[in-house]
Amino acid sequence: MMEQRKFILLLIILFCTCFVAKSQDSLSNKRFVAIDSSKNKCVVTVNMDGKIYFKGKSIKEKQLSSALQKDKCEIVVLHVNRDLVYGKIVNVLSILEKGKYRIILETSEK
Repeated sequence: MMEQRKFILLLIILFCTCFVAKSQDSLSNKRFVAIDSSKNKCVVTVNMDGKIYFKGKSIKEKQLSSALQKDKCEIVVLHVNRDLVYGKIVNVLSILEKGKYRIILETSEK
């Protein structure tokens, strides 16, 4: 169980470093850019059973991409449980990566 948590944490760190927006300001060494609050944010949740919820409503994995496009999402807040099987997180992150969304990853213990 502990090794699985370490692997999930490592996976999250690797994905987050891939999605970090780098600052274009050459005078500073900032690694992160503030997220523009005027951009359209959408919430995607993956529960412990692997069910995906978009804006609080259950949705199939195949429908997620079109739902995000239809809602004109620019930023996706991804809520996942820390103990979730990493395969489900990878599948959802893969969909988000293809759509070139900015991702905010939030985890919880419950």
